[in-house]
Amino acid sequence: RMAWCPEGIVLHYQVSEQSVRATYGEDDGKVWTDSCVECFIRNTETDSYYNIECNCIGTLLVGVGSGRHGRQRMSADVLRGVERWASLGREPFDERCEPTSWEVALVLPRALFDVHPLSLNEGDALCANFYKCGDELAVPHFVSWNPIATF
Repeated sequence: RMAWCPEGIVLHYQVSEQSVRATYGEDDGKVWTDSCVECFIRNTETDSYYNIECNCIGTLLVGVGSGRHGRQRMSADVLRGVERWASLGREPFDERCEPTSWEVALVLPRALFDVHPLSLNEGDALCANFYKCGDELAVPHFVSWNPIATF
């Protein structure tokens, strides 16, 4: 789920998968190798987009740019302003090879989107996509809401 509020954007993910892993507990790490959810978001009139990646314990990696490479990462100060809740807690753990359901919720403050301003006013249109991955799980997986064209 995704919602707009005066403070920014709220994301709420509900996930079920065959195994779960959260080895990254500090922001700006390789969270995509864990049980990870991602949101890609941009204004309708620009190619620059934000990627907001989060593992199952709420650890974040956030970048902005117009391509896959050379993206600008968010500072630790900005990331500390993100409110987080994770049903599996916030402590890292090794892979648990059993079917697991988990949730994570994020409140992304407007300040997160200051590098390349994102229109966050009532009635504005944005483009978004969502992704679920687990690059280094026992069974790696990659799924998106809409197709992602990569070269």
